[in-house]
Amino acid sequence: MKSPRIVVSGATGFVGRALIRELAGREHAPVVVCLSRNAKTAAERLTLERLALEARGGTLVTADFDPESTPKEQLAEALAGAREVYHLVGEPAVGRRYTEALKARIMKSRVGSTMRLVEALGALRERPRVLVSASGVGYYGPHAASEPLDETAPAGSDFLALVCVAWEAAARSAEQLGVRSVQARLGIVLGRGGALPVMAQPIRLFVGGKLGTGEQAVSWIHLDDATRALVHVAAQSDLSGPVNFASPEAVSNAELTRAIGRRLGRPTPFWVPAPLLRLAFGEGSEPILTGQRAVPMRLLQSGFAFRYPKIDEALAASL
Repeated sequence: MKSPRIVVSGATGFVGRALIRELAGREHAPVVVCLSRNAKTAAERLTLERLALEARGGTLVTADFDPESTPKEQLAEALAGAREVYHLVGEPAVGRRYTEALKARIMKSRVGSTMRLVEALGALRERPRVLVSASGVGYYGPHAASEPLDETAPAGSDFLALVCVAWEAAARSAEQLGVRSVQARLGIVLGRGGALPVMAQPIRLFVGGKLGTGEQAVSWIHLDDATRALVHVAAQSDLSGPVNFASPEAVSNAELTRAIGRRLGRPTPFWVPAPLLRLAFGEGSEPILTGQRAVPMRLLQSGFAFRYPKIDEALAASL
């Protein structure tokens, strides 16, 4: 049986690498085409993932993808023959001080790259079955922790919400080409890498504590569940549009802090006041001091089963 061809952008990132490992575990390991700004560097960084694929009869190749300079024809060549496309590119947006230049990079890295990808799909005679594009629960904007938000909830009006709205609109434009489009609204992804080591470091050093009031909701998902869910939604031929990628049990910032402390055997008595965070991060403090409780209604309705629905279980597998 011929190996399926799958394209992953952002493949060298935290979620991208884990997704390749998940794909390598399929019964018929695929040919994975990894799109990166520097194909040569990406090939070196993805050595372990390539070996995992090859052990199951698959293959990993890399191709250049710079949204601002890669010709449409070259990108279309990399996409040709793909059955599934996972688009996971995005400039980090949380825990940074926003400047106008950074905000422009955040918007361009998400929206511009997606538009470029869809444009290249339009140049293909035979197009993939599905485009699964990353988005974020920041789509909903700040909400009280007591307010559950499924995929029917309206968009917020802050900067990150506006980014997500434009990002998802770019991804949905693939539907005009006959390509099913799924927008994965990711919560914080917990695993051995990504944001968790940064969050855990102050707690390891005995200076950990809640941020602001600590009441803000944190929508999270374990890395294994995130990658399994990406593959799951790609396989559901009747599923399109936004899907919340978040555990059924969101926690508050204070609860998450205490849970990390329990796992590390550290107290978490400290507190970072909101004015201090606003002084340090300016507008960029708002995603830290506010949150939203995203509910994975469509994932659960489609039959997806979480391996790590509870925060203590997820942290035990991550720290």
